[in-house]
Amino acid sequence: MARPDLCTAAGCLARFGSCYGLAHWEAALHLLRYVKGTLSYSLVYDATKSNGPLSCFADADWGGCLETRRSTTGYAVYSFGGLIAWKSRRQTTVADSTVEAEFMAVSDASKQLLWNRHLLDGLGHLPPAPTPVLNDNLGTIHLAQNPGSHDRSEHMDIRIHSIRERVQNGHVSVAHVGTTSNIADLFTKQLPRPLFEQHRSSLGIESHPIRGGA
Repeated sequence: MARPDLCTAAGCLARFGSCYGLAHWEAALHLLRYVKGTLSYSLVYDATKSNGPLSCFADADWGGCLETRRSTTGYAVYSFGGLIAWKSRRQTTVADSTVEAEFMAVSDASKQLLWNRHLLDGLGHLPPAPTPVLNDNLGTIHLAQNPGSHDRSEHMDIRIHSIRERVQNGHVSVAHVGTTSNIADLFTKQLPRPLFEQHRSSLGIESHPIRGGA
């Protein structure tokens, strides 16, 4: 049973598998209590909630890892009303700014979308319009759309040109979404309970009666 709402917490705990302390043990128990209390939850695919053949939310938590100061990438990909791909992973390098961290997340998401678009093309459902990558950082959106560049982004030059090429080719587009509406935020860090539950519902994770065994 797929439970994408668990992957952020599980990923954080996995970093301390060989060097855990009391705080990590208590966090693991907290996660297990959450799992026990939500055993009836699972991913639900509902075509009536479709936002088109393909769409994506991308986000990053800048410098969220206190040990390495690396950021966490998160994205959620939907197709015809259902979540089909997601990611919650610490970035491999330290980002110098929020824009850079967010740009790395958008870059990863756009690569995933190219694969998904190729798959849909093979099934005869290639989206007629570019696939939107929704992000809440205006600086990132500006870099993806603006053909210019400046010295503060030179070290991201390859990523910038790669995304701009995908935008110009009509494969993806980068658009703004409000911070509290960015579902990918759930894959980057711990959230207040109301916002976590809001995003969990948006992922399509719902409670269903547990059926007894045969």
